[in-house]
Amino acid sequence: MGDLGSQLFIMHFWIGRNEQHGKTLIVEFERGRIIHDLATSLKVARWAYSQIAGAGGLTWSENEKLVPLEPGWDQIFTAVRKE
Repeated sequence: MGDLGSQLFIMHFWIGRNEQHGKTLIVEFERGRIIHDLATSLKVARWAYSQIAGAGGLTWSENEKLVPLEPGWDQIFTAVRKE
């Protein structure tokens, strides 16, 4: 997978992990007394990426390279299941 494609893969992976293992994450966060809120985390991530996109900034990609944010990044957050 190329550098640009890996950005979207990482976002898909993070979101998918949260959806698939969300209940387990909640249990473990609560056990560790860690404040958590998945909906807020998603909003913060989307906001952060929108700031990068608006500024023409760079994001981490595979092999620790910095590359421009790939077009279509926001569609990943739009597709997240709403609870």
